[in-house]
Amino acid sequence: MNQAALFPAKLLQRLFGARSVLAAEPEVEAPRPPSLWDPAFAKAVEELEEGVMLLDGHGRIIVCNGVFRHIFRLPSPPLGQPFVGVFNPGRPDLPPHAATFHEAVLALDLRHESILELSREDGGAERRRLVILAWGEGAERCIFCRFDPPLAHPLPGGRQEHSETALRLERQELLRLNAQLRIENAERRAVAQALRRAESRYRDIFDNAGEGIFQWTPDWRLISANMSFARMLGFATVNALQLSTRDRPFHFCYDKEVALRLMAELESKNSVANFELQVQRSDGSPVWAGMSARRVTGPGGVTNYYEAFIENIAGRKSAEEKLIYQAFHDPLTGLANRALFLDRLRMALRRAQRKPDFSFSVLYLDLDRFKIVNDSLGHSAGDEVLCRAAEIIGSCVRDVDTVARFGGDEFAVLIEGTERSSLAVHVARRIHAALISPVIVRDQEVGIGASIGVVLKAEEYIHAEDILRDADTAMYRAKGRRKLCYCIFGKRMREETMESISLEAELRNGVKNNAFQVVYQPMVNLLDGSVHGFEALLRWTRKTGESMSPTRFIPIAEDTGLINSIGLHTLELVCIQMAAWEQSGGEPFILHVNISGKQLVAKSFARDVARLLKKTGVNADLLRFEITESVLLHDTGACMSGMHQIRDLGVRFCLDDFGTGFSSLSYLRRLPLSSIKIDRSFVSDIETDPQSLAILRNLMSLGDDLGLAVVVEGIERKSQMEFLTAAGCTLAQGFYFHKPLVAEEAGRLIGV
Repeated sequence: MNQAALFPAKLLQRLFGARSVLAAEPEVEAPRPPSLWDPAFAKAVEELEEGVMLLDGHGRIIVCNGVFRHIFRLPSPPLGQPFVGVFNPGRPDLPPHAATFHEAVLALDLRHESILELSREDGGAERRRLVILAWGEGAERCIFCRFDPPLAHPLPGGRQEHSETALRLERQELLRLNAQLRIENAERRAVAQALRRAESRYRDIFDNAGEGIFQWTPDWRLISANMSFARMLGFATVNALQLSTRDRPFHFCYDKEVALRLMAELESKNSVANFELQVQRSDGSPVWAGMSARRVTGPGGVTNYYEAFIENIAGRKSAEEKLIYQAFHDPLTGLANRALFLDRLRMALRRAQRKPDFSFSVLYLDLDRFKIVNDSLGHSAGDEVLCRAAEIIGSCVRDVDTVARFGGDEFAVLIEGTERSSLAVHVARRIHAALISPVIVRDQEVGIGASIGVVLKAEEYIHAEDILRDADTAMYRAKGRRKLCYCIFGKRMREETMESISLEAELRNGVKNNAFQVVYQPMVNLLDGSVHGFEALLRWTRKTGESMSPTRFIPIAEDTGLINSIGLHTLELVCIQMAAWEQSGGEPFILHVNISGKQLVAKSFARDVARLLKKTGVNADLLRFEITESVLLHDTGACMSGMHQIRDLGVRFCLDDFGTGFSSLSYLRRLPLSSIKIDRSFVSDIETDPQSLAILRNLMSLGDDLGLAVVVEGIERKSQMEFLTAAGCTLAQGFYFHKPLVAEEAGRLIGV
């Protein structure tokens, strides 16, 4: 227990009735409580005319003078005994007012006074008051008691002589004042020690804080700083930092404009929080920091100084910059991604709005042979191709231009300052020429190539997304025209695109509403003029009443994925009609049905064909699925696998448009074919062009040698038919013989 706390100056001041006097003495350790070691003090307490009792922190009695014992009839000083035990209400040897006193003390608030009205023990009519005062903290108490009126003989032995009493009181007063002075001095020294300890703790916190702490004046003079701030600025000690700024202003901000903004905010707002800035290190380099500061004012609101907490946030800023870079750049090639490209495209649009003479163009690229490389050499090789393509494209443009990868094998280029339209076209040609040149990937030469869409005068647009949309449209137009490496977007393309979108919507409704029908064009045997078979042709009547050719809507159906449902529906109509003709007793005939490459590679196509054959009972040997060679060029493996699955069902294949492909001869011996169709382009000028006739004869001869049935299509004139007959052609098809017929008309030709 801190026993010195039992004697605070104010408590003793109340006890002895004297005023507190503080004396300036050297700071020494505070003395122990006088009641425990000073006989003079103990004697002075014993001779007081008021009862005094002191309790320690555990509620034990450590001081109890004679007047206190006399008031409560205690035979001896109960030192060291617990208060609640000494004043137990059940003790018979204590006076009646002892129990009342016990309850009053336990109920007394600190520094409060209680007055108990007591009856005289001798039965007299006069009542006596017991005045109780108490101070302390917790169980520690200082208790004073006196009777009012006071006892006539407070101490045993009766009164002393008047002179002796005066001397005793004078001596008592001197002792009391001496004790009071010593206690006040001890209290003063304790306060000073507490201040020194608080200052030491503050200095430890200031010096060892993880954050930098410093103060500076409005004229940029450093007042104080801690070690963390000195290290942040590259100094080994605080003294080194202060010496470096002794003869010059302390401009810790790396950027002067930021410094002015900081001071302006402090003056206007009195404080700033999370203010990010770059502070200047001792070597002149900047480092990112986050600072919270306040303005400290004097009389009249004049700024005395500023103080701030500051921390190094270079790591966080580096992480933020890395995240920002990752958010706006392609991780594989390091090029800008779509988000960053669109941002710069919008900036170019805003610049064009401010400067009417500013012009820019956009290129949209798609690598032509990337899928083949990716599928044949693997994805890691594909990544190498993409990185190499990024380098090539970047080398073909200027530093001010922006190259971006949008994902997959699609790239975009923003060319600024294209006052001459020829510049964008020149860049497109240069990129195509650079990409078409072979590159080495996994010890193999690979020619990539690219289809490029070009939007000139992109500043005429309002939205950046519209520019990319039109560049993408032009790119797909270039991809569809293989002889072109680039295509410039025009208004007509947009109209065609919108028409394509409208057709797509109508196609979807047509699939739902069964708006398709099948017509049949006969194939004729030139030897006897009989019908050898039919080619089933799909027709679609739009809601406007217009009948649209398959050459217009089939590509749209393939692009949108509707071709599978349309093709399966067509095949079902053909099989149902073929079964109906067979049941009517007609002669067996061959029926050709055009099949899209998208249908052929679909995993469920063979199962669907088998189901239809079983459902309708059609003889599979009479069915011919017509495919074009262009189908085989995109996914040869999947097409070959699909053809063999269909061939196992009994259905045979016919190669359509034969002779127009680039490598048809190499496929003839590998494909499960039963017939070929020679394209109409070799028949159109057969009467006047000997070379066309020669090519036609060779193609028919090749088919005969391979054991394939040969059909020549596109016969529109009698002279063409005569030349073909003379050349040995046996099967032909064309408007000269029959136009496509509805099912009833075709049935009459075969006698049903």
